[in-house]
Amino acid sequence: MADFFDKLKKGLDEGITKMKVKSKELVDTTKIKGEISNLNQRKSSLLLTVGTEFYNMHKAGTFDIDKFKDKFNEIENIDKQIELKEKELEEVRKAAEEVIGKTPPKTKKCSCGAELPLDAKFCTSCGSKLD
Repeated sequence: MADFFDKLKKGLDEGITKMKVKSKELVDTTKIKGEISNLNQRKSSLLLTVGTEFYNMHKAGTFDIDKFKDKFNEIENIDKQIELKEKELEEVRKAAEEVIGKTPPKTKKCSCGAELPLDAKFCTSCGSKLD
């Protein structure tokens, strides 16, 4: 009977750990995705401004590239920030996978390759005694 409760406790502990990790991953990824979305909105706004100003210059028959340099630099800066946020997002996912992957296995393998429950004493495929 004690084995049952030990297994139940171990299963619950693993489930709680996974839930905590996944919850943190969800919060972190949502935050980062929101930041990426805000950066993309700023970039879109700048691109619209550049396009409008460029068209107005074309329409007036004047063109001054220097007028756009600051905006181009700002757009490039936003692109770099987006790239960093996407890397940060990937790191959050990898960290969560790493923690979840460290949870103890629920099965063990026999020398014949069969997957068996951790409490199995003998292999159901080949009959070998398990340690």
